Amino acid sequence: MATLIYGRNTVRAALVSSKTKNIYVSTSFNDKKLLALAQKEGITIKVVSNQILDAMVKGTHQGIVAEVERYEYSSLDDIIRESKKVTRPIVLLLDGINDPGNFGAILRSCDAFGVSGVIIKKHGQVMLNATVAKTSTGAINYVKVAMVTNLSQAIERLKKENFWIVSSEGGSDTNYQDLKYDFPVA
Repeated sequence: MATLIYGRNTVRAALVSSKTKNIYVSTSFNDKKLLALAQKEGITIKVVSNQILDAMVKGTHQGIVAEVERYEYSSLDDIIRESKKVTRPIVLLLDGINDPGNFGAILRSCDAFGVSGVIIKKHGQVMLNATVAKTSTGAINYVKVAMVTNLSQAIERLKKENFWIVSSEGGSDTNYQDLKYDFPVA
């Protein structure tokens, strides 16, 4: 099953990550570099009216919509394996993120800071979708996200893999900036 994503940067990132099946552009779309990239990747480009694009997606599409493979989740094992490739791995655990815009922004930050992966709950959490893709400006294609049934069990597994579990709390005596992060952190 495919997902529809929209916006120039989001579509460009999907093209680079080879997840795109088809692209729909408005008759007035004029980003020649983006179109050339799509052609280079062998992606079918369909020219349609803005009304058709408006009907395809909710949001500011900037004259371009792409049909991409459904976003796949990684496993906890994949994230642990990836984390072993770096000196000071960081894994982010999220609990109850319900706003897709916030989730996309978090993924964007994770990409910028080299986070090895993100772990989310299967229930009570926004899933990977077009809005998350849009607000992540493509980071959704590069940051591994694992979905688990039980965060407590995932934390125990990370501890067994020598991760230190760090969380934030308003009334803590320890400032997170005072810690020396020279160990695997989740």
